[in-house]
Amino acid sequence: MVMRLVIFAVILVASRLLAGAPPDVEASRLLVGSWDCRGESPAAKECSFTFRADGTFSSYGVFHVRSREFRVEAEGKWKVKDGVLVEKLTKSSDPTTVHVGLTTRDTVLSVTKKKFRFKSDQEKECTYLRR
Repeated sequence: MVMRLVIFAVILVASRLLAGAPPDVEASRLLVGSWDCRGESPAAKECSFTFRADGTFSSYGVFHVRSREFRVEAEGKWKVKDGVLVEKLTKSSDPTTVHVGLTTRDTVLSVTKKKFRFKSDQEKECTYLRR
């Protein structure tokens, strides 16, 4: 009996570790909210994405480059389709740096209530933490 419980526990833990990305609907539901993305750029002093249930997003970053600090804000539309987060930029506070019309396609690796992992369209693995 004890051996069965141990085997069941191991299978349960292993299945969660190997599960991978959730279905699109579940990933979309879990993405709604605000995410801290500071760790993804050494120049980012602050960085946040907010995904809304209506399919829109807003983001901002405060960057320190050389001796200059600047803030960039952006807005757009998002969706998860076939395991890929597609974001299309519709508004930017600095269109020379962050271009309106830019579309990114990031492969969702996993998303939970606290952590979002993905592979960017430049093949870089990234992690955002819930704010």
